[in-house]
Amino acid sequence: MLGFSILSLVLNFDGSLRPPRDPIPGFTRYTPKSVNIDKMASCSSAIFTDDDTLHSMGGKMLNLVPGMTSADSEYEGLLMGLDKLRAYLSEEQHLNSFLSNPEPTLTVRGDCKVIVDQFQGKSVPRKMETKYNLAIEKLRFIQNLCSAHPASTKKLSVRFQHIPRDDNHLCDAICRLLVNQKQRSSVTSVYDSIQMGAATIPEKTSRPVKMNSKKKKRSTNNTHFQKALDGIISSTELDVQLCHSSQLALACELSFAAMQQKDVIVLGELADFFLLMSRRWGRIYYYEDTNSWEVKNALADVSMVCKDLATKFSTREGYNEEDDIITDNVKEMLQRLSNFFTNNNDMESVNGGVESPFMDVSELVDEIDNEGWKEVQQWDLLATDAIKRDVTTLESGVWLSPKVQS
Repeated sequence: MLGFSILSLVLNFDGSLRPPRDPIPGFTRYTPKSVNIDKMASCSSAIFTDDDTLHSMGGKMLNLVPGMTSADSEYEGLLMGLDKLRAYLSEEQHLNSFLSNPEPTLTVRGDCKVIVDQFQGKSVPRKMETKYNLAIEKLRFIQNLCSAHPASTKKLSVRFQHIPRDDNHLCDAICRLLVNQKQRSSVTSVYDSIQMGAATIPEKTSRPVKMNSKKKKRSTNNTHFQKALDGIISSTELDVQLCHSSQLALACELSFAAMQQKDVIVLGELADFFLLMSRRWGRIYYYEDTNSWEVKNALADVSMVCKDLATKFSTREGYNEEDDIITDNVKEMLQRLSNFFTNNNDMESVNGGVESPFMDVSELVDEIDNEGWKEVQQWDLLATDAIKRDVTTLESGVWLSPKVQS
């Protein structure tokens, strides 16, 4: 790949542990303490050769475990980078190029002072001892790999360096884009289920559908609706990561479809969901211009109408033409809510706006002009294409080597 001497190698690493990003300020600022949304963990690393020439960069999503901290995600970025570096130096031509330098040096850089201090001997790993020992093991393997080579004249020197986050911008951008990719894929998954459920022909039955008690979980016959409902209400259990605004926007979209299909079970579940949300977000959301509309009341009203329609749909003669007015009114209210939660009040239809909460995040890539950011764009496109082929790609990792030469 590289037919010249490599004077030094630099490994940057980063990690992130944060809740799903929500573009509507109210959700970020006024999130009640009772709201327990699982965070999203990601890590990244980048390998540079002489003069900070980018050789490869990669990242992956991490599975959340109880007690996980941001330092754990940072460690995963370090371990991921060491694995990539090991694979790189395991190829003879790369190792020859590196060891042609009489004093080979590996510099490991990160913006997590906790981890850097541990490797500099300034602090003790304690709770992170397992990951620390694993990193030491990988570093020793790389050092032994270099020492065993015939061209080796001196032991590989490894040093750790703490850098500001601004100097670790590539790895930080990958972590942010990973979270963005995960959020977008989650929204698309739930939205697609709603659309497939809406296209399903409802099963005809001669019996009224009974509204069961809450002692037993209710399930709709529409499997697509059920999948969407579970994704909205129990997203963390299904590895679906939705921010608050997308969760509510998708709930509005599912309500539209459930009314069209007269799905009693889904409407009943959504009635409970909207009522819970109206209580949860009681302090926020007024229109700034007129101060005339509060989302809390709108959510409560939608909840009441969904429950009423579910009751009417569940009886043979409970629903009549006069109820069409109620349905039209609640649809208008749902449209208004959906436009608000997608941060786009001028939107003609909710169908095109479910993913708009992520537009301002994705613009991060499009607006990058500085040196090195072109590779971030390439990585984002590579990850997007990989996810289309396999949704588990984000967990296994995506790597890009823009400077590779044949």
